[in-house]
Amino acid sequence: MNQKKTTPKRSRRLGRGLQSIVSEHTDTQSIPNIEHTVINTGPSAAETGRGVLEIPLDSINPGRFQPRSSFDETALASLAESIRAVGVIQPVVVRPANEPGRYELVAGERRWRAARLAELSSIPAIIRESDDRTTAEAALIENLQREDLNPIERAEGLRSLIDRFNMTQQEVAQRVGLDRSSVANLLRLLELEPDIRKMIENGTLGLGHGKALLSRPPGDSRIGLARRAAEGGWSVRRLESESKNARSTAKIRPTVSVEMQDLEKRLETYLGTKVRVHAGRGGNGTLEIRFFGLDHFDDLMSRIGFTESGIL
Repeated sequence: MNQKKTTPKRSRRLGRGLQSIVSEHTDTQSIPNIEHTVINTGPSAAETGRGVLEIPLDSINPGRFQPRSSFDETALASLAESIRAVGVIQPVVVRPANEPGRYELVAGERRWRAARLAELSSIPAIIRESDDRTTAEAALIENLQREDLNPIERAEGLRSLIDRFNMTQQEVAQRVGLDRSSVANLLRLLELEPDIRKMIENGTLGLGHGKALLSRPPGDSRIGLARRAAEGGWSVRRLESESKNARSTAKIRPTVSVEMQDLEKRLETYLGTKVRVHAGRGGNGTLEIRFFGLDHFDDLMSRIGFTESGIL
């Protein structure tokens, strides 16, 4: 039900994105049957603005607004094999670069990279005049529609549109076909510490984990909680529960000295788990170290210096 409602909206919201760059009259399904001709990469090509042309790969620069920070080498190799077998089915979209005879990618960087791996000399392309804003939107839209971006890359792409072109969150949401709340939630991920963002980028934590972690105060404690979630393979629900428990403990805990707080933070960073130091009278006290499962307990013991045979 939801998909039927949202699909037409996204199509309309693309605005001056991919729909305006790739002409509706271009029949991409019939591209394999077109007799392509390698052209001279001069102004005349840029002036056409229509149809599919073969452009030398070496005349195309990567897109300056590409939101993806990395490309899966295995997937690229697989795509290159397909291109060797059947060719490039869907053309890339380029715009004239500042340097005469050269072009900049607007959409299709995976195909361009794979074509280079396949050792092709040229690639089918559609040439369109496109300003920076439209180009940035198209690059982001293409990846969002393909779901090729991890949550951090999506957030950084959205932030780039806002900062570079002075757009509001609502304007960005309309341009890329997302709800404003989705844009806001993605942008909040950039408030997380670099260590946590890296976990989300490499897939050890997901978007839901990131949103749950945002409920915790920034700092070593939040990083430690994220590491435990990643190492333990926690579900989002588990992480939310642990985060609530941590907040409850913090509320009822009596005030501790700055020295004890510093000691706790250093121990949490080293052990990667929640640590509490309870100071008593006369220099006495207790040290509380939380663990989750026997494997986690064994790991903590090895970090402290204990083995099955005793202390290291």
